Amino acid sequence: MGAALVPDGVFVPREGGVRFEALPPSTQGEVERLLRVVRHRVLRLLEKRGALPAQGPEDAQQAYQAHSLQQRLRWTEIVEHLGLPTAGASLTPAPAPPQAAWC
Repeated sequence: MGAALVPDGVFVPREGGVRFEALPPSTQGEVERLLRVVRHRVLRLLEKRGALPAQGPEDAQQAYQAHSLQQRLRWTEIVEHLGLPTAGASLTPAPAPPQAAWC
């Protein structure tokens, strides 16, 4: 699921309050520029926190994907160790709880 933050205007101070001033829609170039800045900052933050090796962006993306896969594999081992059902497993319905005498 994705998310978006799209400002449609700003509030401008004026005497006695504020006034809403509509903004024109973002251009493709503005969106692409923003995406480059966000991508760069996120990759830098992940490198700083040790979640990615300090490499080029393509290598960093591959390293992140590998790390994500390792986490999923680790989770699968935990699920299997606990005897929990995995994706695609057929589930047996739980038995109905006993009825109380006053029901």
